[in-house]
Amino acid sequence: RSSDLELEQRLAKFTGTEEAIIYSYGFSTIASAIPAYSKRGDIVFVDEASSFAIQKGLQASRSHIKYFKHNDIADLERLLKEQELEDQKNPRKARVTRRFIVV
Repeated sequence: RSSDLELEQRLAKFTGTEEAIIYSYGFSTIASAIPAYSKRGDIVFVDEASSFAIQKGLQASRSHIKYFKHNDIADLERLLKEQELEDQKNPRKARVTRRFIVV
């Protein structure tokens, strides 16, 4: 629907990303959407209190998962800064590694 696409475009603009995607909440949607986007070698930053469906999707993705404390933006920022330091050690790998944040 056009209203969904408009909202996704507005979210992308608001977050300063190329794209954003919205899914309705449902176990199969979440559990299948995450591994459809995130693959082995990707890094996913995720709230430690994420739902069971999100956890199953992350498990299926085989991505590298980094948990931050529930609703703690400072802890997420800490993890992102740590990742930035790791990326500086191996910039070639950093260029091809995709990163996601799941809340």
